[in-house]
Amino acid sequence: MVMDVKEAVHSAVSATMEEMFFLEPQASDFLWSKVRVLEPCTGSVTMAFPRTLLIQAAHGLFGEQERIREQMLWDTLAEVVNTVAGRIMSNLLPPDSTFRLSVPESGTGWPAKDGEPILYMTDGGGFVVMTDGLADCSE
Repeated sequence: MVMDVKEAVHSAVSATMEEMFFLEPQASDFLWSKVRVLEPCTGSVTMAFPRTLLIQAAHGLFGEQERIREQMLWDTLAEVVNTVAGRIMSNLLPPDSTFRLSVPESGTGWPAKDGEPILYMTDGGGFVVMTDGLADCSE
């Protein structure tokens, strides 16, 4: 049977993980958000989450009993990328420095690569953080 590339990759990964490690991998769609640093330097912070982990995060933000709607996922993602970007800048700049961030840009799928991805793992899965251009902020 001839498969397209996505099907071939999924089939190969699933068979390998199941046969070698007895693990059943699940493909997930990703949601991402990017905040640009506008002042005093330029750069960006991008975060990408599998939908399943973002749903767990939204429950943590809005409450376990809350029915999570699509907009709540985007709000959660915007909040986390804003918070992380702000904390990164606070860590890079001298105390009492000011900085300016853009409004988050968001999308589905995998974001354009801005910097080297760093994978973080939680009990609920992994997410990726990428930074670009921020080395100039700490000089």
